[in-house]
Amino acid sequence: RVLAQLPISAQSYSPSPLLDLSLFSYDEKWVSVMERPKACGEYPIRFYGRECGLLKFKIYPGVQDKNPPPQARRLVAFTFHPSDPFAISVQKTNLEYVVNFHVRHATS
Repeated sequence: RVLAQLPISAQSYSPSPLLDLSLFSYDEKWVSVMERPKACGEYPIRFYGRECGLLKFKIYPGVQDKNPPPQARRLVAFTFHPSDPFAISVQKTNLEYVVNFHVRHATS
């Protein structure tokens, strides 16, 4: 109980431009500037350009083409690089952990 009253440390916030709400819009239910585990959705997290409203990129938080058991509690924590388009996600499903590295995929 006492720990809940302490202020959140500055290291818990991500300064990444990918999470800058003036540049991108995204569903904060799945990812936010606060680096803590959140529920893991079944669909990719979509990031839209704030000015144009167009889809800019997607992040797939889980293991693609693998369905977890329906009763499984899935959590995912993201760590975004402070300046480069790079993120690490750690997904926990029951007692299994999956680490994903998310890098920019440029289409040509």
